Amino acid sequence: MSQQATTPEYERASSRRGSGDVIRVQRGGVDWRVCEGWQEGLLGPGSPDWFALEGEQAAVAVKVGYGRTTWRVVLPGCTVFAKVLDNARFLDRLKRRVIGDAAQREWQISQEAGARGVPVVPYVALGSRHGPSPRTVLLSEAVAGGVSLLEAWERDVEWMGRPNRRTAGADLIPAVARLFAAAHERGFVHRDAHPNNILVRASPTGEVEAIFVDVHAARVLRRPVSPEHAMESLAQLDQYFQRRATRTERLRFLRSYLARHRSGGRGGGDRAMERTYIETLGRAAVSHADRLARQRDRRLGRGGKYFSKLSLAGGWKATVALQVERRHVFPEADVPNWSLADWDGFLGPLLPTLADVRATGATFDHNGLHLELRRSRGFTKRLIATVRGTGHRRFFERCHRLRHRDVPGELILGYVEHRRAGLVDATMLIRPKRDETRQFDVAAQPGGYRDAQDRDHSR
Repeated sequence: MSQQATTPEYERASSRRGSGDVIRVQRGGVDWRVCEGWQEGLLGPGSPDWFALEGEQAAVAVKVGYGRTTWRVVLPGCTVFAKVLDNARFLDRLKRRVIGDAAQREWQISQEAGARGVPVVPYVALGSRHGPSPRTVLLSEAVAGGVSLLEAWERDVEWMGRPNRRTAGADLIPAVARLFAAAHERGFVHRDAHPNNILVRASPTGEVEAIFVDVHAARVLRRPVSPEHAMESLAQLDQYFQRRATRTERLRFLRSYLARHRSGGRGGGDRAMERTYIETLGRAAVSHADRLARQRDRRLGRGGKYFSKLSLAGGWKATVALQVERRHVFPEADVPNWSLADWDGFLGPLLPTLADVRATGATFDHNGLHLELRRSRGFTKRLIATVRGTGHRRFFERCHRLRHRDVPGELILGYVEHRRAGLVDATMLIRPKRDETRQFDVAAQPGGYRDAQDRDHSR
């Protein structure tokens, strides 16, 4: 590899105050690592309680996930992002003991990546609170003028429409290609490379600069990334742009990446090598799409931003789809964008009225949705439904497994079940209101029903 390819040529992604040396301090039972020049602003008098930002007027939650919340906090003279990780749960504490604290790992990765010249948002402080309610907080300075790659693409490219796509992304595509090429040359693999984890901004020279954020899952190797692992990383990004970019734009990105990767940014190309990389990227994309589909399948069994579980009065429990986050999976125009509160407000008053409905297979429309109620008669049928899972539940899960793989299928928005003495005695399936103009046989779709019982439940 040439010296030019190994020499860092990126400045720090965000300007730091002071020399950047890390100092250790202890405040209020919290162990802190703080970059020099930030101590007074972050930990001085009048600074917020970083472990209880819910009551701070200057703090706004921008991302809420499982066991972690990211806050945007406006301080005098600057804005910082605080990622607070809650380690109070037993499994989190066990993981922390076995593989280390996630925030400390992300801090170390950021420090190592910055030392190698990989453009990452640098963290300026790390705090660890021990005791019965352990928490860690990771602070980073907001990047002035930075927006996510997804936001920049939608603003600068998608609004132009197809007639002008030939010149679209002229600055964004090579900037992101340079970011990945430089990272892979220096042994850095992000491993969660979606467009919301990449910031873009105009550099002081007027060029577009791309920067990695949220590097908790990244790996830092001792040698340049192999072509196979590099294509796996690019396949993640390609997965998100399959519906947002043309094939020509995606090919331009790959060619820009290869030109930078081979020649240190001087250009040049090898068509045979390009075809090899395209084939490798294609295999990696298929493998990544399969892993992504299996990951989405697992979300069917737990709450989150895509699906949620509700415990309702009278022994009813529901699993519903929250389709706002993945609108391309729900292209139907008549699908409501309901939040968890909307579902609670819909099902709460409705379910008590179903106690008088004794007929099995009863169907009715309510508030723009089509509902199908079934009851299990007899102890044996209730036991089988409880142990094996009801047909309604399997139908709901199969619908979304198909859609996770971009296979058309009838949309099921949710299912509800009622238990008595621990056994399922009633279930309800929730669809959009039936439109006779767009009916089709789901059983004929790939991966459709596997037994006659499921087919009966679809009617």
